[in-house]
This record gives sequence, structure tokens and C-alpha cells, in this order.
Amino acid sequence: MNIRVSCAVLLAALISGSCVFSPKSENPGPSPKGKWEEPTSPDKVVNNLKVAFDELNNEFYRDCLHDNYYYLSRSEVDNIDIRWSKSEDVRIVENLMKGSTKFVFNADQNSIHEEYGKDCEYPDGAVVVPEHPNEMWLVVNYTVDMEIFTKSFGEYNVHQFMEFKFVKDPKTNLYSIVLWNDLTNQ
Repeated sequence: MNIRVSCAVLLAALISGSCVFSPKSENPGPSPKGKWEEPTSPDKVVNNLKVAFDELNNEFYRDCLHDNYYYLSRSEVDNIDIRWSKSEDVRIVENLMKGSTKFVFNADQNSIHEEYGKDCEYPDGAVVVPEHPNEMWLVVNYTVDMEIFTKSFGEYNVHQFMEFKFVKDPKTNLYSIVLWNDLTNQ
């Protein structure tokens, strides 16, 4: 079973209250507390994601996401494509957090580049796309590892390749995630 289908089944099990796995049963122990930072860079947004998961704080999680945010997971393997709006994603993560005793989130950056909208001023050789014509997005690829300790189903480890697209608010100069793209099955 591929990782995305596994994650979808895990989320469904946590939301519905039934379990299809044979999880480990370990004491997760205490975790070090991070600190919420004003999101003046993509790195600080990712730090805030870590804090949100560490504290199981869905409001912090929501604050990392842009109003036009969406989660995307396409599969070339099984044709199961997932696209969640901000409200859907926040609801799913809230249910996951409610069912967890500890959630460890780590993201290691692999690459970074700028993605310009077609109506922006952009340098020669820039990546130009029509999807966000008036904005420049910062595209960062990560290897993401998550350890999820649930109240009812034990421990789950998730290893994924993610692309986060960040946008900077021109009024506040603060960053947020506008797209969380799961690249694991692509």
C-alpha cells in the first residue's frame, strides 16, 4: 500500500474511530517546546508548523496557512487525487490532533526557487506560471517526517516529500503557506 493511501486510511481511521493497523504501543514521553515566531520568512512558518504540532494547537496550524490555501496530493499510481481547501484541511488536522497525545513534525529543506506570476516583473530565466498572475511564490521542497502518537491506535511514522508554496503578504510582509503539495506519489 503506498504512503498516500496509508495516510488517507490513517486519517479516516482516526476520524471515524476505527483502526485497520496493528500499531506500536509506546510511551511517547515529553517533547521540547518551541516558540511561535512572527512569520517573516518561510523558515519561521515551518518552525510555527512544528510548534503547532508539538502543542497540538490547531489555531497555530490554521495561522500558518494563507486564506487561499489548499492541500494537494496527486497520484500517478492509483489515480486517487486529494484536494482540500483550508477549512477542510484545518478540520482534518484538528481531528488528528484531538486523537493524538504527541505529534512530532520535522521538515528538512531540499530545494528552493521563486515562481513568478505571468503579470509580475521577473528576471531572465525565471519560472513563470499563469496560476497566480500577480504574485511571486517561494517554492520549497522538503522531506517531511512525522511521528504521530495516537490515544487509541498507537504510533505511526510518516515519511513524505512535500512542496510548500509560500506567499508574502504585501501589506504585512508576513509569509504563509498557500499550497501544500504532497509529491510522495508523483
